Amino acid sequence: MNGEVHRTAVRPRVRRSGAPIRCISRRSGWGARRAVRFRLGAPRPAAHPGVPLTRWACRPCHCRVVDGPSAARPAGQAASDGGRAGVEPHKTVAAGRLCTEEESYREAFSRFLAGTDEKITTHSYLQGIVQSLPARRVFLDVGAADGTTTRHLAPHFERTICIEPSEPMRRTLALACPQAEVVAEPVLQARIDARPDLALFSHVLYYIPRDQWAATAQRILNWLAPGGLLLILLQNPDAACMRMVHHFTGLRFDLRELADELATLPPGVVGTIDLDLVPARYRSHNLDETVAVADFHLSIPGSSSPTRDSVEQYVEQHLRDGDGGYVLRHDQHVLRIKRPAL
Repeated sequence: MNGEVHRTAVRPRVRRSGAPIRCISRRSGWGARRAVRFRLGAPRPAAHPGVPLTRWACRPCHCRVVDGPSAARPAGQAASDGGRAGVEPHKTVAAGRLCTEEESYREAFSRFLAGTDEKITTHSYLQGIVQSLPARRVFLDVGAADGTTTRHLAPHFERTICIEPSEPMRRTLALACPQAEVVAEPVLQARIDARPDLALFSHVLYYIPRDQWAATAQRILNWLAPGGLLLILLQNPDAACMRMVHHFTGLRFDLRELADELATLPPGVVGTIDLDLVPARYRSHNLDETVAVADFHLSIPGSSSPTRDSVEQYVEQHLRDGDGGYVLRHDQHVLRIKRPAL
């Protein structure tokens, strides 16, 4: 991994820039602060002395920035003029109403993947995690979606189990990773007859009520083998994509809040809690494609539905890249939660 930031902090906040990364640790009461500076791509610094924590149950939280490819392949261009010839009636319809059980949701997800480098950067990150595991018997993918990441990780394990309630996604998952055992029930109703060494819970919490986050994570942790690892992925709430979501829905999703809650669980359930940042961006030269991807990200259960016209205006105002295209940063937070070994 090219660049890493390590710090002991209460609520890790990661800032990226072209120059050095400034990592600030704060003591109780947000008083005295200490800064550690180093550049991306430089050798990993020696561990710095710990700072007494006031939260996360005095467990160290190491926040790392993991670099990935800087450019993504552009999404396909459905029309040369981007659909701008005249005013279209569909602009007044509501956006953000895709349902996970519908084929249209799977198609929108595929459109998003075609224009983002998320899988490239995430798979590189996960590869390093898998190589560091002491055992690789069982892999559990909770919310496996179309199976792209499942297929990438499954060969490293003796057995792969997936939880995927969406029927259209399960069809694609069966083609992508036919050796995987698939459970159709939601995670809180699912039954798993194995002790995973690695559980992946990637970009699912948007669809789970906030007051069920901790219970859902704890259920997965209880399945883990001793010494097993749970990875929870969610977009960085301060990146452009989640700022857009907050603008239209008022919702904010922050894994650091979940970390605070999990830190109160019994010591036998949670060992260490760490936070990583994996960069990702979507690029396109087509307005309609970009608006459709924005619609996909705005399809959150229980949220308000903006008009397509308002989404298009937002895209034009905030996502222009200055080169005739559009870019949407959607960096990911990864919460690494290790279950204590026996």
